[in-house]
Parts: sequence; C-alpha cells; structure tokens
Amino acid sequence: CAGALSAAPMDTIQRCMLRRAEQRGGPVPLVTRKVQESIERRRSNGARTAAVLVPIASVNDEPHVVFSVRSDKVSTHKSQVSFPGGHIELNETAEQAALREAREEFGPDFESGFSVVAECREVLAVTGTVVTPVVACRSRPLDLGRDVVYEEDEVAEVFSLPVAHLLDPVNREERMYENR
Repeated sequence: CAGALSAAPMDTIQRCMLRRAEQRGGPVPLVTRKVQESIERRRSNGARTAAVLVPIASVNDEPHVVFSVRSDKVSTHKSQVSFPGGHIELNETAEQAALREAREEFGPDFESGFSVVAECREVLAVTGTVVTPVVACRSRPLDLGRDVVYEEDEVAEVFSLPVAHLLDPVNREERMYENR
C-alpha cells in the first residue's frame, strides 16, 4: 500500500489500512514485539492510558496528515509537534477519547467528515503513558484555515504534511537517546 498512498484518494488509504489490519489479524504494529511486551507490562501495572487521532485528509488535492504544535501554556509536551489527543477517561474507548480530544483542540467541526479507519497498537510516550493511535480519514477536502479553529491555550499552530513526504525515506531520521 505504501507506494500507492502518495497520490491515492482517501478511500484507497482507508482500504489499505483495513487490509493491513486484517492481514496482521489486529491493529497495525508501530513498535517491535519486545517493546510491545514492555508496553503490555506497563499497562497491566496500571500505567496511564491516552489516545491520539492521526487525521488524514485531502489538502490541495493530496492526502495529508494533520499535526499540531502544542502551546507553551500546557503542563506537558510544551511546544512539541503532536497529534490531537489526551488521556482516556473512565468508561471511554481509545476512539472516543481521540475524537473528543480532536474536538477540544481543533474545534467542534474538525471531526466532521472523518471516519475512523483503524487503531494501531499502543506506543509508549516519554512520560510513561501508554498511547493508542487512532487513524481517521476525512471524506472531503480539509481547509486548515476554515475547518480548524484551535484552542490557543492548548495548540499554538496546526499544519499538515503530504503523505508522500512522510513516506519518502529521504525525509526520515533515526536517533538513539540514552535510556529510551
């Protein structure tokens, strides 16, 4: 699927994500099996849980992933690039939490036209929180200036990058950090 995504219409992206999840028999893994086992241990030991929305939308007739830069007023992850998201509340699913947080951070109309495609396997945030990425695709074009009214206390900026740019190996970098 990856090769087809750079110029693919949104329904093709949705089909690719669903097909990958079916082939793997569950959520799309983003980490190694060893890291996944560590995450599962943390979860069973009561680690906090959160969810983020990974929004994919057509911007200027090309699939884009939407990101935010967190405000310097928030308590954690100040000025970091992120997806909309936050802690999962009692009796709330990861999908519900991701969509709720997207509404809170990007405005009540942001999620209009988005449909959840898949949940990815959990990842571990630097804070120790277990995070579930929820991928959603928008059925109609997204105008960041019109469709996103972000909460300035939480979000400093909203931007998007083309899927083709994110998939191009030239634009990737791997870094090793001590104790991470």
